[in-house]
Amino acid sequence: MWLIAQRANALQALVTVDLKTKKLKTEKDWNQAALLDRYVAQPQYFPFSSRGRRIDGWVMPPINYDSSQQYPAVLQIHGGPNLAYGEVFHHEMQMLASAGYFVLFCNPVGSVGRTDEFADIRGRCGDEDYQNLMDFISAVLPAFPAIDSKRVAVCGGSYGGFMVNWIIGHTSQFVCAVSQRSIANFMTIYGLSDFGYYFVRDQLAAEPLSEAGQAAIHQQSPIRYVGNVQTPTLFLHSDQDWRCPLSEGLQMFTALTDLGVKTRMVCFFQGENHELSRSGKPQARQRRLFEIQSWLDQWCHKQ
Repeated sequence: MWLIAQRANALQALVTVDLKTKKLKTEKDWNQAALLDRYVAQPQYFPFSSRGRRIDGWVMPPINYDSSQQYPAVLQIHGGPNLAYGEVFHHEMQMLASAGYFVLFCNPVGSVGRTDEFADIRGRCGDEDYQNLMDFISAVLPAFPAIDSKRVAVCGGSYGGFMVNWIIGHTSQFVCAVSQRSIANFMTIYGLSDFGYYFVRDQLAAEPLSEAGQAAIHQQSPIRYVGNVQTPTLFLHSDQDWRCPLSEGLQMFTALTDLGVKTRMVCFFQGENHELSRSGKPQARQRRLFEIQSWLDQWCHKQ
């Protein structure tokens, strides 16, 4: 069997699989040369405990790492929530590591790859998953004293964008934030998202057409806590994202502007959708990475 596969911390290659022995053989590695003159950070497995569970986490060191120096860091949060990080090559994380950042990531409750019970956070968005992420930071900082605790940022898209919006409404620990293709208000997701009317009922375990259900939905929506936000935040949205519409980022951006919190909204990714970071046009994907790094550099290196 022939397939295109990505293994370990490398780029895609043409691979054959012997179905009898289950052995893989790389037949053609077109992308190997692309990394020869590049720094490729190796994720260091960093399991930790949160609310009585073992949570899988990883830490990627920055380019030219010197343990006697101090570095900024970025907490990356995956989408889903029913997805998971691993140790394969992730271009955005590698970009940040090459720009001098520690990159931190983990699989909080709601991630797949464990049990169905672990992956099920219906009706509990922003509860244990949020605590897992905060416990991760609390565990990483003393273990890696080269990370400057005053220069830790948070970044995420889709569910990760929801979680960034949630985090900035619940803590001011992060020096800045990047919220991408996010969710601010589950009632507007119910009314406007391409999967809203059934997704909200299922994932929030609440009925959006009842008063009690609306109260429960509001309780799990980041917009409810926006008055607490102090963190400078960048919002990125594509104009044809029907999964997490542009209006979600605009609600947060408007509120932060009203509060006087430093913010920026980038929504000129014309013709792009929820897949911008993965399958968007090269020029748009490059601009997205430029905006992310520029925002992080502005706040993580501010004197």
